[in-house]
Amino acid sequence: TLSNLQESVASSCPQEVSAYLTRFCDQCKQDKACRFLAAQKGAYPIIFTAWKLATAGDQGLLLQSLNALSVLTDGQPDLLDTQGLQLLVATLTQNADEADLTCSGIRCVRHACLKHEQNRQDLVKAGVLPLLTGAITHHGHHTDVVREACWALRVM
Repeated sequence: TLSNLQESVASSCPQEVSAYLTRFCDQCKQDKACRFLAAQKGAYPIIFTAWKLATAGDQGLLLQSLNALSVLTDGQPDLLDTQGLQLLVATLTQNADEADLTCSGIRCVRHACLKHEQNRQDLVKAGVLPLLTGAITHHGHHTDVVREACWALRVM
């Protein structure tokens, strides 16, 4: 699946990328060993490239990319690099009105900060705290967003 995802990202084919991201998420959700193996095989740069491709305006692909990043970084916060942290804050800022994207992005923040002090500090410096509190205010009627934002704030 990872090599197919890489090929579809390289060819910039959003429909294929979307299908492979879904399969990737399903496989990585099975257990930590699957996520660890995916990371060893270079999944992060592929997911990051798909994510950048999606920021051009494909909301569905953006959500799937964030979901894939969230699954991959669950228990592996060191995978997220400086560019990823910056893109995460930018994605949260630009999509503050979208509850699903906000929820998935905040889940990525939580996974990146859990047991990783440097990510915590870098995200605070990048301005993530107002984004988290703003998400609670703006999406107070979406329980998933509020729950994720509260968990992320607790981790911070």
